[in-house]
Amino acid sequence: MEKLLIIGCGSIGRRHLTNFRNAGVRFIAGSDPQPSRLEQAHKQSGLDAQYADYEKALSEHRFDAVVIATPPSMHTEMALQAAESGCHIFVEKPLAHNLERLDKLSAICADKRLCVFVAYCHRFLPSVKKLKELIESARIGRPYAVTMNWGSFLPNWHPWEDYRAFYMARKALGGGALLDESHGIDLLRYLFGEIEWVSGDVGTIGDLEIDSDDWASFLLRTRSGVRGKGHFDLMRHDPQVKLEIIGQKGSLTWDRIDHRISVYDAERRSYELLPYTTSDVLMMYPAEVEHFISCVRDGTKPLVDLEDGIRTLEVVMEIFESSRTGRARTLVNRG
Repeated sequence: MEKLLIIGCGSIGRRHLTNFRNAGVRFIAGSDPQPSRLEQAHKQSGLDAQYADYEKALSEHRFDAVVIATPPSMHTEMALQAAESGCHIFVEKPLAHNLERLDKLSAICADKRLCVFVAYCHRFLPSVKKLKELIESARIGRPYAVTMNWGSFLPNWHPWEDYRAFYMARKALGGGALLDESHGIDLLRYLFGEIEWVSGDVGTIGDLEIDSDDWASFLLRTRSGVRGKGHFDLMRHDPQVKLEIIGQKGSLTWDRIDHRISVYDAERRSYELLPYTTSDVLMMYPAEVEHFISCVRDGTKPLVDLEDGIRTLEVVMEIFESSRTGRARTLVNRG
């Protein structure tokens, strides 16, 4: 990969800039309507060109790939323009804030043979890879059920700015607990297969002075028969990112905050603790960048491709719809 455009030079855009630069990409342009963000990005890792308007950048250069690190409400239009320009696409999660025009994006990318990677970076955690290995090796037998808790206090996310001005606080920009923390839904699909049924309750129940949802709770059933319940919030002062899995022969707990996996063996009636360090979490960002570069170079399928991003977004949309109507939702079988 020779030339890259990063659209959106906020905190995550600057993180990707550093990782792509470290991975050897020689020409990186940045686009952001806020000059201060472009200045920060340039000071941090250097920009070879700067633009307030990403469309101007696309018209002046032939980029190999584009990174989209803007509010979710902007993703689809930017991805469509990048695809029309023949660029491979690295798009931050969630893929979009609704499902509109994603079929068009899929068709263009298929026709032009473009790689699309959706940045559900938790799949790149060594601890998640270990958890998947434990499940698939039947360490606890057949998995019966899973409980997911994923929450943290929104004002702590970006302490350098007023969180109420952050896109996460604004529903129209695609902010909110369910969309942004859909990492958890992606992991449930990755570990247990497609989700076929959901029932949800989503709302704004705290006093954060935001209009996006700060609470989402749901029940689910996977195609393979695993039952589950999940919870996201933006109000929890003591962060929690955890999966608890009940199986035929024991249980598994993955705890990203306490940095450990615990395995309970029912026959031995004992726990095995598999700790890991904070560096495990930090590894996921450079790992996804290296993966994307290799997919572009070799033409291989991304670990989280466009179809994956669409399927996770479909689950999110059905949870929203279930909450709106008060009825459970069955997802369309996509094969």
